[in-house]
Amino acid sequence: NNKSQRLGDVFIVTFVVLNNILLLNLLIAILSSTYALLESKKVVLYINEILKLRNTLEYDRNCSALVSSFPPWNVIALAFLPFMMMLKEPQRLNSVLFHINYVPLLLIVLVAYLAINLLVIPVAYIKGVFVNLQQIWSYEYETSILYRILRFLIYFVLGVPILVLNLAADLAVFVIHCYQNKMSYRKLYKKTLTLSKEVYDYLEIRFEQEHREDKDTIFYTDLILSMREKMRVQQ
Repeated sequence: NNKSQRLGDVFIVTFVVLNNILLLNLLIAILSSTYALLESKKVVLYINEILKLRNTLEYDRNCSALVSSFPPWNVIALAFLPFMMMLKEPQRLNSVLFHINYVPLLLIVLVAYLAINLLVIPVAYIKGVFVNLQQIWSYEYETSILYRILRFLIYFVLGVPILVLNLAADLAVFVIHCYQNKMSYRKLYKKTLTLSKEVYDYLEIRFEQEHREDKDTIFYTDLILSMREKMRVQQ
């Protein structure tokens, strides 16, 4: 009986351990296959989630104040939900709620930016005076010394007002950008370079020469150096 009981215990323990190992391997196999399946689609899934967020966070004239509000201002916007649902054109109420939400944050950022820049303006003025004074005796500039002296005197007298006006312009541009819904993006144009006939002929001759010598690769530096020497490029 004792031997049978021990054999039964060993059998049960062995069964439980092997069963857990098999289940763990099965779980790992499922996770591996799922990962392999989603790995090839990760970019598509990522873009899909971004598009979902964009639809949620994109500005809407009718209800963006309810969607884009942040705590605790979203409680105020939520209180106006019945009115926005009943109004036929809730654009004005949406704009008012938007200002209630974001104008305090805008004022905090503006005050902090203004305070920091006002503290930095004296340092910038002293640095500008030092740089302009240093450029008077520098030989690295092609302008005449009279022009550099005149520029130094203008900056010495009007440097602080110029810096203050620049700060005011920056603040105005920042506020204007805060009220823009559609920002204009710069278009990047690829500049196409044309090869002269001389360069093209030289490249063709060089490639044919390398091909006759059964070379698999052509080093870029060697090619450029030989071209510069051939065309007598000094710099």
